[in-house]
Amino acid sequence: MLFMVDVALFGYIPFVFWLFAAMRDKRQAMIWSVLLGVLFLPIAGYKVTGLPQYDKISAVNMVPFLAAVLFDWPRVSRLRPRWFDLPVIIFCFAPLFSSLSNDLGLYDGISEVLNHAPAWGPCYFLGRIYCADLAGLRALAIAFIAGGLIYVPFCLYEIRMSPQFHCLVYGYHQHNILQQMRYDGFRPMVFMQHGLAVSLWMVCCSMIGIILWRTKAITQLWGLPISWWVVPLTITAFMCKSLGAILIMVFGLLAFYIMKVAKYRIIIFILVLVPPIYMAGRLTGVIDRTQVTTFMTEQFGQERSQSLDSRMEQEDLFSAKVMSRPIFGWGGWGRSWPTDENGNNITRGLDSLWVMFLGCTGFTGLISMTLMFLTPGILMLKRGTAALWTHPAGAAAGAMSTILIMYMIDNLFNAMQNPMYLVAAGAVNGWVMQAAVPADEAAMQPVLTARAAKSPASLRSSPRGQPAT
Repeated sequence: MLFMVDVALFGYIPFVFWLFAAMRDKRQAMIWSVLLGVLFLPIAGYKVTGLPQYDKISAVNMVPFLAAVLFDWPRVSRLRPRWFDLPVIIFCFAPLFSSLSNDLGLYDGISEVLNHAPAWGPCYFLGRIYCADLAGLRALAIAFIAGGLIYVPFCLYEIRMSPQFHCLVYGYHQHNILQQMRYDGFRPMVFMQHGLAVSLWMVCCSMIGIILWRTKAITQLWGLPISWWVVPLTITAFMCKSLGAILIMVFGLLAFYIMKVAKYRIIIFILVLVPPIYMAGRLTGVIDRTQVTTFMTEQFGQERSQSLDSRMEQEDLFSAKVMSRPIFGWGGWGRSWPTDENGNNITRGLDSLWVMFLGCTGFTGLISMTLMFLTPGILMLKRGTAALWTHPAGAAAGAMSTILIMYMIDNLFNAMQNPMYLVAAGAVNGWVMQAAVPADEAAMQPVLTARAAKSPASLRSSPRGQPAT
């Protein structure tokens, strides 16, 4: 069965090239290349001396980008990096600075960048290239909904029968199946790295669907009312049994509802502040692990509090060592892992993405990674009123900005990388910074009318990628 791993990972290359060659709409070729890779490629990888590591995440980033260069070079060549792309660029090259500051040498730094950058940068810039207009944002939002719906039958099966699809197709379980046991069933893993990754994915797809439905950005999808698709998608998201993901959905939708009804953006602003406040509080000791664990036990029970306590315990151990080299971190080779006086590892593992990059790349990597996912929301807040988020034509950008904020909040406790979020970040950044995007509701009405939302064909982009008037 391991033969199927090779078939999938290496067969993905000609498959993506075929999509770009066969489809006239290169935007759809890019979106479906990334989406299908995220949904179905195995959790596996290969290390080749002198070349970047080739695994699921790097494949989904690099192969569609290479196909875009080969089959759609005129569009790719029009990309011009701007100031809001700096967090991604700095994050991709942060390992180089870490290696040099730790006297690991230029060769080590370049090697680390070649393994790190291909897993983060390409999909962001694909979003900038292909989805930074109204038509692109709408197509990407529909792809999220489609991706969630594709996973619904897989999730329902694994919730009842246990996570089996990865083992059935590729010959092994991608993670400890015992960690997926919840109540009278299981959390599905399907073809992602963990049940938590699937839960977050289903929640984010549901949030996008609900927001587009309630703002009337899309009324029908594939010949049926959009509610017919969103309701079962949302039910399945709740059945994935991840408390963290469910809370993310509740707070994200609450913030969007308040913006739509009361026109207040303060809740979104507070959500944007959650990651930096939490990280600063944990590093300074203001947010105490014992107090948090006690609160969680009282509110959600011992099982949930133990999981959180384990994560925060590792945060304390890593943070203590990292703060001795805060700017660029300790570099690679596990040098950021805390050890005893004999050099033995004293941790059980690391679950939080923010601590992982803080240890390896210091505040340089941590701040750039945080901004990579929060910048779309910050720019949306800066550019205009709540109307920009909840107007039918702007709802797709608002929905994706919201899930990116919630994804960064999830990264405080988990490390579930998904290239689709990077595409969304690039798309929203590119769109919201266009001069044609109106700053308030009064300016929006002549440009983005409610009629446009009811007629998908009118949500086309102009030749320069600006909203159609």
